[in-house]
Amino acid sequence: MIAQPRELFSEEKVNKKISEMAVNILYQNIGIRELNFITVLDGGRMLAEMLQNRIRIANKFVDINNYSIKLESYSGKESTGLVKIKKDLESSIEDKEIIIVEDIVDTGGTMNFLINYLKNQKKARSIKLASLVSKPDRRLPEYRNIKIDYLGFEVPDKFIVGCGMDYDGKFRELNYIGIID
Repeated sequence: MIAQPRELFSEEKVNKKISEMAVNILYQNIGIRELNFITVLDGGRMLAEMLQNRIRIANKFVDINNYSIKLESYSGKESTGLVKIKKDLESSIEDKEIIIVEDIVDTGGTMNFLINYLKNQKKARSIKLASLVSKPDRRLPEYRNIKIDYLGFEVPDKFIVGCGMDYDGKFRELNYIGIID
């Protein structure tokens, strides 16, 4: 049995950071009438919903198109190093400006795969990345150039859960970010 995670960032801090991310998205996309989010399921869903709610409150004139993709690259606490598409996009994103919404960028392998897939296979015009959490100490050397345009928190090399991040399906629903020791 896994013990309850130790709190790293409170619900209040998480909410504040997500609000800041939403403001940054709007600021960096001034004049754009349409935002195209690709949510990486299942982890990015919570962040995507929170960002979209805050964006709609701040600017009711921006349309938000939602796309989702489900990838698999983890088994338990470890990256397998292989990325599989479990559910592909259901609509075309060709020539669209995209914001990927992800819960965590860890080794960088999954994001590298997804960015290349969206550029080369799906023909996105441009791609930006929004991630609630980044673990720069875990980034593999070949993926250190991955740019996170909208970042919540940088965290140490610990196993993080909550706000969409899980441990074998557990703790995803937590409203705070916690560490499993």
